[in-house]
Amino acid sequence: MAQKLAIDSNLIQGIVSERITEKLQRHDEVLKEMSAQMNSMIEEMQELQMIQDEATMEEKEEQKAVNQKLKVAREQQKKHNAQMAEQNQLNESDELAAAKAKNKAKDEKRKAKKKKKKNKEDNARDEADNEVQATEKPRGRIVGKVVEQNMGGVVEVKKRYSQKLTEFNAPRCATVAKGNLAVEKQREQQVSSQVKYSQCRSVVYAPTHEQEKNQKRLWGANPLEKPPPLPAPDTKLEIDFVYGYHNSGYQQTQRCNTFFLKSEEIIYPAAALVILYDEETHTQNFFRGHSEEVSCLAVHPNGRFVASSQTGRFPPVFVWDSDKRVEGTNILSDDSHLSTLNGHERTVVSLDFSHDGKLLVSVGSDDHNTAIVWDWKSGTNLAQVSAGGQPVYDMRFNPYQAYGIPDNPPLPGQAPIEDDAVYTLTSSGVRHIKFWVFLRSQDEDSDIPEAKKWYLEGNSVNYATKTSVQDICSFAFVDDSKPLTIRNEKGKLEVIEGSTERTDSRVIAGTTDGDIFIFKQPGVKLRYGKSAKDPKPWWVVDNSRKSSNAPVMKKMLWDSFASLIGIIPHNVNSGNKYILARKDREEIDRLTAKLRLQSHNVEVKSKLENLYYSGPIGHQGGTCCVVFNKSANLLLTSGKDGKVRVWAPNCSVSEQDWDLATTGGLTEIQGNGLELGKILQSGAAGRSMSWPEESDKIIVGTSTNSIVEIEIDLGNEKLGQLKELVTSHYGPLSGLSMHPSRPMFATVGRDRCANLWLNDGHSSASQARLTAPATCVSFHPGGQFLAIGLTNFEFVVLELVEEGNWRYSMRKMFQKTVAPVKQEDADIATTDKANSVEGGGGRKGGGRGAGLSRRSTNAGEKNGNSFGFDAGDKIPESANGPQRRREGRGSALKDEVMDIKYSPSGSHLAIALRDNNIYVYQILNGIHSDEDYKLISILKGHTSMVTNLDWSEDGCFVQSTGGDQELLYWQITQTKREQRDPHFRPCQFAHPFLLRDTEFHTWTSIYGWPVQGIWPNDIENSSEPVRGLMRSNRGEVLLVCDDLARVRLMRWPSLPGDKVREYFGHAMHANTANFSCDDSTVVSIGGNDCTIIQWKHVDSHGESVKYDFMGSPRRPTVVRTPRSTVNKGRARRTTYQSFVSAQPVPESEDGAAAAGADKAAKKKKKKEQQAEEPRGKVVAKVAKQQEAERGKPKKKKAGAKHDEEKKEELGGGGSRRGSRGSRGSRGSRGSRGREEPVIEEEEGGESFPRAVVALYDYVATEEGELSFKKGEKITVTEEDEGWFKGYGASGEGLLPANYVK
Repeated sequence: MAQKLAIDSNLIQGIVSERITEKLQRHDEVLKEMSAQMNSMIEEMQELQMIQDEATMEEKEEQKAVNQKLKVAREQQKKHNAQMAEQNQLNESDELAAAKAKNKAKDEKRKAKKKKKKNKEDNARDEADNEVQATEKPRGRIVGKVVEQNMGGVVEVKKRYSQKLTEFNAPRCATVAKGNLAVEKQREQQVSSQVKYSQCRSVVYAPTHEQEKNQKRLWGANPLEKPPPLPAPDTKLEIDFVYGYHNSGYQQTQRCNTFFLKSEEIIYPAAALVILYDEETHTQNFFRGHSEEVSCLAVHPNGRFVASSQTGRFPPVFVWDSDKRVEGTNILSDDSHLSTLNGHERTVVSLDFSHDGKLLVSVGSDDHNTAIVWDWKSGTNLAQVSAGGQPVYDMRFNPYQAYGIPDNPPLPGQAPIEDDAVYTLTSSGVRHIKFWVFLRSQDEDSDIPEAKKWYLEGNSVNYATKTSVQDICSFAFVDDSKPLTIRNEKGKLEVIEGSTERTDSRVIAGTTDGDIFIFKQPGVKLRYGKSAKDPKPWWVVDNSRKSSNAPVMKKMLWDSFASLIGIIPHNVNSGNKYILARKDREEIDRLTAKLRLQSHNVEVKSKLENLYYSGPIGHQGGTCCVVFNKSANLLLTSGKDGKVRVWAPNCSVSEQDWDLATTGGLTEIQGNGLELGKILQSGAAGRSMSWPEESDKIIVGTSTNSIVEIEIDLGNEKLGQLKELVTSHYGPLSGLSMHPSRPMFATVGRDRCANLWLNDGHSSASQARLTAPATCVSFHPGGQFLAIGLTNFEFVVLELVEEGNWRYSMRKMFQKTVAPVKQEDADIATTDKANSVEGGGGRKGGGRGAGLSRRSTNAGEKNGNSFGFDAGDKIPESANGPQRRREGRGSALKDEVMDIKYSPSGSHLAIALRDNNIYVYQILNGIHSDEDYKLISILKGHTSMVTNLDWSEDGCFVQSTGGDQELLYWQITQTKREQRDPHFRPCQFAHPFLLRDTEFHTWTSIYGWPVQGIWPNDIENSSEPVRGLMRSNRGEVLLVCDDLARVRLMRWPSLPGDKVREYFGHAMHANTANFSCDDSTVVSIGGNDCTIIQWKHVDSHGESVKYDFMGSPRRPTVVRTPRSTVNKGRARRTTYQSFVSAQPVPESEDGAAAAGADKAAKKKKKKEQQAEEPRGKVVAKVAKQQEAERGKPKKKKAGAKHDEEKKEELGGGGSRRGSRGSRGSRGSRGSRGREEPVIEEEEGGESFPRAVVALYDYVATEEGELSFKKGEKITVTEEDEGWFKGYGASGEGLLPANYVK
């Protein structure tokens, strides 16, 4: 039997081996066939590749041939063009030569004819003289010169010899020639100094030096060549402090964006910056990686890493380390950046780290509201889905329902392998709240069966009939899990304090109505085998013991659906509707109907009160923020009603003890809340709250853009004291003004607030509430008063009251409408470009008070009044009495005040409105009451809104710019050199050419010769409007703010092509910027970002710039002019002051003759005295006069007036005219002695050489220039084109004339 079995087994083995061999043979044949097919396919592919390569080679050869033909054609065309150009040049030269020859012949013929005629007249005149005076012939002489208007030349007039000499009346040749030559000279200068550029419709005029450069063509052969561009300024800006926090601007979806870091710093966004604020030292640090406004933040569970993103298109998500600082400083280092995540198309509205910090979720605001889960360390996009069709406000991981990705080795609470990891998330927004599950599952797109990938699945909540669908503003997670139990090294179970199993949680959500919803996302029970026992977590199972009946839980799972388990209504009616039973609601309806008929039935009222909902009530107006603290086991909610309320979530109470039909386990702790609206500004509501574990401090970001710190008494579970850490405007900022003498500044905004800030203390000194949104602000030169323009055709004046310890209060002096008063006190000037310069000094209409476009009295009488107001206007009760608002004024957009500025002396106030007018007030005395501000003029000339105003240094002129892209000038008062005219009225100054050298106290105009370089050079960017600019007080640099949120630092003056320094920090746009009184600080304000940035102004060595504004004059405008040594004559400046001084004064002919004789005698006598006086005595006399002048108190002088007054002081009102042949004594210059040059001077000029004193430091930039220090004495020997030639302690060379005195 055994033998038979052995034979059968051998037989079976043989059969099996044969079948296996057959199968192997078949398999080999199949493989051979497949290999043959593959070889054939490879051969076909090779043939196709060869064919393709051949075709490519042919195409390349054809393209090469075509290129060669094109090259030959270009060369032929080039040669042809060169030949044509040469031929044209020859033709032009021939034509030009012929024309020149023809003109020359004509000129010679005309000269010969003229000479012949002249000789004929001279012969006839001589014959007549010979007949009259045959015996004695006196010698003829020239008595004067007359401008011949028709001929355009100067002819000599010879006196006729007659016995009656008294009958001959010589013309007033000197006066006529002087007036006409001045006009002609001015016209020539005006034409040569005109500058036009595309951004400005008005013609601007170059200063005197620039004009002379163009006239004499000192740049070389090309007279149109522009000066070379200058490098960026030597100084730069560094962010010092940021006032502001953004949670109420145009990005309304911002919610949780204030957090505590591990370093105990507070992190929050402001404009395009992320601020790290140290409360103890009151200092800030900044993350500056964003180019747009920061839209959201998230802090890693370790309290160190931060994720931030921004608004705009294709926003990046940055992950960075907040602890990496530059060694020895508190500044974030460049290597703090950890990762950049790109994947969204529009603004990122939400960011959140998972509980283990390994994942990051982000949500964008694109059409699909894309949600992406990232492995942020590697930058991998793990899953990407649409979060819904409605806008999403927030999306976060649930830290109390998760089975995280394991470490190596895995820790308790984590999945044993990555494929078993599961996370839950919640998202909320407009009319929805969704619950999500993030887990790994089989990859359906892969051919590999074992391949898996991450999936994100979610579903909305079905409210059924429990409540209506609302917007979910915020939510928080409450931990209901059991404490984490592990098996220790001894094999015993041990409870870990402070940790839970992360298996059970509730979601507390706040709605826009103020209701509080409680949701629960249930878990899915997984069965392992047929065991009836519940599986235990893998970290609890004792692997040392064999327990076949105890299944091990390797995976957790939660449903992607959630249920509404509780509601806290926002009022009683809502509670009656959604919480009471159906029978109770029907009974309430029945009793309510009965009470309508029996309104005094007490019994019915009592029954109704007993039936009404009597449970806890939510917030009124909406629930803004919800936060849960696990260690304190407390829940906080804040609402639009300004209240912060404390709730007990009852986490330790089992679900069976909850009243699930009402509150979902929440119980309010009565009387332990806080009302922010009563402590802060009205309307303040907490929109962001951060409460770290084991901490008794809560950070609240409010809707008024302030951050407050609230202390909580954990023992009594009660909120305590409140401390405001960050404050700012909660509306768009619109105005900024720096104090004229102290380190402080004022800001106003559309939030109807005026704030006073301290530069050094980085804090708010005072705040005032206004009756209307503010648009602009200006400090009085004394620094005690503020003028603020409003949007309702009004302005208000506030007084600064110092309370000690750098604390101030702002007291309202008065508020009045910008309305006209009686016509005799308000002349109206209009633009009229037809007037000539000869008329009367360049003012409107050619005279003082003449030509003003005044409303006629007859027109006013037709409208029913005698003041010339329009029909419908209300007449003021009296000139000094209360003014009534005109009908329709104050509500329209045109009534908005655009700019407001005091004059440098504080005697006038100019107000620019959107109605195209400028209103000028005169301040009668220093009380600054309503009666002291008298409206003296309404200036009309702009065709669009007036945007900027600037006063001249002497307070006589105002320049204005508007939306019509024009730069206009207005004369408000008479200058000191003008004769007093009692009939003078403010008017438009129609000849800006005469003001081209006038210094202005401030420069905020975006148009003008010194600010041509603020506009971009390329056409594509020329549409980017400039928001605001400001020149420094010293007059060296310029600040420019634009719509690209840039603050640019440029040299003054700024011409096209000059290099700039650009600084970013604001979002949307930078509105304006300004320098502090000593130029050490720059403050810039944004618009809708509600942020104020204070910058440090430092030099190239990092030292703060300090300008002595009390003792040093402003640095004059340096015009980039070449230093010519060819033309030695001093050019005469034609300015308004010199023009007024040159106007002829009418007088009688006898008086003119006598005055001329006296003047000639004085000049002759003075010339003889100077010729006899030694040169050394002249220099000593000048030095003595300058020494006496330095001992006098300094007075502020401006422009040409300053120069003229200096001449009067040094020369006694006249010019010292020296002899050209006289020489003085020898002098010494340093260690070298030399013979001093001859004193040469032209009429109306200064004597040379003379001693001067340097007003500023100057470093030579070109060869041949002289470097000097402030206060150094220099001897100048001659002047050329605004440059002196002289010598000092450092040598000899050229120096700018406006740098010395």
